Amino acid sequence: MIETKSLLLKTGIEFKDKDKPSPDVEDDIYTQYQHIDQVQAIYGQDLPEVYNVYVLLNHDRYDEALMDRLLDQEEFVLDLHPDSFLQFYYLPILENNIPQVPKNSVRILSR
Repeated sequence: MIETKSLLLKTGIEFKDKDKPSPDVEDDIYTQYQHIDQVQAIYGQDLPEVYNVYVLLNHDRYDEALMDRLLDQEEFVLDLHPDSFLQFYYLPILENNIPQVPKNSVRILSR
């Protein structure tokens, strides 16, 4: 697995202080996703080179309409924070098996 930072450096992307998410990014993520019933939890992981967002879904199969809604919300959050490097992951909860998120993640939303 290639580290995010080394991959970005190979593409010529450099990180500066402005690339860190603003303090209200978690509030904006919560606000945009809270109304989607299939979203069971959201965790954020602040790393030096990226802010990872893990969205846990209570959905056992691919749903194009749901993904469209999720991606619309993601785009809205990205537009609110154009100077931040945010990476979203959508993880299904299958048969009560909850996906593992990194231990240094913070809970943004939980149902």
